Amino acid sequence: MRQKTNETTYVCLRIRNRTVKSLLDSGSVASFLSLSLIQSLGYKLSDLTPTTQTFILADQSDFKIMGTLDIDVSLNGLVVPFTFIVAQNLIDKCIIGADFLKFAGATLDFGGGVVLFFEALVTLPLLKAETEQTLARI
Repeated sequence: MRQKTNETTYVCLRIRNRTVKSLLDSGSVASFLSLSLIQSLGYKLSDLTPTTQTFILADQSDFKIMGTLDIDVSLNGLVVPFTFIVAQNLIDKCIIGADFLKFAGATLDFGGGVVLFFEALVTLPLLKAETEQTLARI
């Protein structure tokens, strides 16, 4: 059975003056950018730093890590440098994981519909994205 639901775990960041819809995922130990996103932003494979890190997805599958990329991320005008893992075939183009959330001292306020970064220096609205969820019938 499919049911439409509203998810409120996305924010908009800016990378290279481009708005990037980003999934906030505190269950992910690392933050990721898709290979297709970085290529669309003008980065090349030669810009990546090789890494031996491996990750396993929640469904126990693995995916191809291309390397890491140091980039500047703009949070409502506050520019912060951060190292992202670049991977192929991500559903979301940008995943903000626990490493970034901790680094930025993020506080999710679902009641207020915002996320606070750097001791509330920056506040971003949580975006509502309509998605379909599959529900199991038992």
